[in-house]
Amino acid sequence: MFFKNKNNNHIPRFHRAAWVISAGVFLVLAVGTILWSYIPQPSLDVPMTDGRVPLDATIGIDFSVPVSRGLTVSVTPNAFGEVQYARFLYKDHLSRTVTFQPEVSWLPDTTYQIKISGIKSAWPSYRQPRTVTFSFTTAAVPTVVAVTPATTEEISPDAQWQITYDLPAPKGVIYSYAFSPDIPFTTQTNSDGTIVGIKPSEPLSQGTTYTLNIFQSITRYYSDSDDVAHQGELESVWHDTWSTREAPGVANMSPAGGTVGILDPIVVTFTQPMDAASFSEKVHLDPVADGDWRAAGDTQFVFQPTGYTPETTYHLKLDQGMKNTAGGFLPEDANYSFTTVGPVRVSSTSPADHSGGVGVDSTVRITFNQAVDHDSAQAHFSISPGVAGDFSWDGNTLAFQPADLLAFNTGYTVRLTSGIAGIQGFDLADEYAFGFTTEFSITRLNVIFNHQDHNLSCEVASLVMALTYKGVSITETPLINAIGFDPTPKSNGVWGNPNVAFVGDIDGHQPSTGYGVYWDPIAKAAQAYRTAQAFTGWTVAQLAAEIKKGNPVVVWGTAGTGTRIDWKTPQGGNVVAVNGEHARVAIGFIGSADNPTKIITMDPIYGEKYFTRSSFEWNWGLLGNSGVVVE
Repeated sequence: MFFKNKNNNHIPRFHRAAWVISAGVFLVLAVGTILWSYIPQPSLDVPMTDGRVPLDATIGIDFSVPVSRGLTVSVTPNAFGEVQYARFLYKDHLSRTVTFQPEVSWLPDTTYQIKISGIKSAWPSYRQPRTVTFSFTTAAVPTVVAVTPATTEEISPDAQWQITYDLPAPKGVIYSYAFSPDIPFTTQTNSDGTIVGIKPSEPLSQGTTYTLNIFQSITRYYSDSDDVAHQGELESVWHDTWSTREAPGVANMSPAGGTVGILDPIVVTFTQPMDAASFSEKVHLDPVADGDWRAAGDTQFVFQPTGYTPETTYHLKLDQGMKNTAGGFLPEDANYSFTTVGPVRVSSTSPADHSGGVGVDSTVRITFNQAVDHDSAQAHFSISPGVAGDFSWDGNTLAFQPADLLAFNTGYTVRLTSGIAGIQGFDLADEYAFGFTTEFSITRLNVIFNHQDHNLSCEVASLVMALTYKGVSITETPLINAIGFDPTPKSNGVWGNPNVAFVGDIDGHQPSTGYGVYWDPIAKAAQAYRTAQAFTGWTVAQLAAEIKKGNPVVVWGTAGTGTRIDWKTPQGGNVVAVNGEHARVAIGFIGSADNPTKIITMDPIYGEKYFTRSSFEWNWGLLGNSGVVVE
């Protein structure tokens, strides 16, 4: 069969079929070429309110053509979530939408960037995958725009607050309120959430400054369950202060104390004008006293008694609720007391009775409970042992300043005989006496510390300190050479004789390899430079007497346990020895020389050291109260 062309030429049928096939192939190739070269075009699909994204929103990305599923979605600031594909052309294939649902709700007032990488067509394409970034901003956080009442005005005890925000709070943005000082209150919010009213549950305190703090916290929720994922910290976003009107109060009440005259008026002064009728109703004096109240101006009331009872305590009470002229009131009871005058008495003394260690330069002070006649008090004053001095006064306090220093370690008794005249007519009824003891004297030689040169050269180091004090410039070496060493080795309870020379190694350890030397060799070495005397069996009084004469004394005792470790000399003599044998210089004492309470020493290891008398006597007695006096 043939077709005709316009020139009536016949076209064979198979030629026509070939033409149709060729056109179809061309069309397929053309469409495939377009799809092969096309990149899907994305657009952001997200709900917005006033240009802001809700905090629970799911982010959608729509594509112009089906997109490959090999996409990578990331969010900055960092947010984790689930990526899903939607809008399929055929069943669950050829998706044109990708959604991102955050694991937890978005942060408010935050600009996020969502980055989609690996965008390419679901069809085969020669184009490289592309990356696209979108940004969006989440719902704004409300701001406080107004608070009433104004902070410039004083508020009443029944004040209420109203807070206005510029917009409602999105889900997850929570506001809380706190007052300082703390007060209970309730809140009420209007229908659109922009106005919050605060009503205190009880009246505010008068004359108080209150601070209102508004706190904000951000709560984030799980997107799939609406459960709380994170509760943010409270953050103060607004605060201000108000002051309530001052309550009336008592500015002053007189008289006070324990020596009020029997005709002294009571004067009550308030901080604000008071209602006279309310005052009369709510003032009470106990015990009742004869007299009359009168107003002295609008802030002061005066009670003039006809005579109080002597030596009686009166209590004045002003009841809570007493009103001022402006409608304010006393917030609580006001209580005062005073005691009427009686006989003259001593309130306090300095020094206190029975006190010890009182400085020899002290002033004697006596304070009376009321004003007294100065000449009368001075005439009734005495001190024993007798001391010359001068009187002076400071209010109700008599001061006696001795002309010379008081004696050391001496007991004094001060007496006030009866009859000291009080200004208000009540005299001292009974004699008053108190006593004190002055401080001990301290006697101390200015001996300079010298640390021993060797482990066991305490005796020689002590002698160096004593000789140096006496003006001899010397070191340990020549003294050690003069003393010498006993060469007897320590064996089976036999050792050298410390009464003759140094026993053992002077750099050794006591008592295993070295020991020391006693008083006779030390005295002998000292005699080459100064007069020196070795002794045994002295008393503490003898020791103190030498120190008082200016002579340091090297004494023997222990710096250890003091346990006896006696041994024999090669000649069979017995050596009395103690563990920790140690020498030091006695340089002073506290108290009198015939009965000192403490002994002061200069130790060649530890420096200056104070011993109680008993501890010194024990230590010194271990080696027979022995020593060397350097004169």
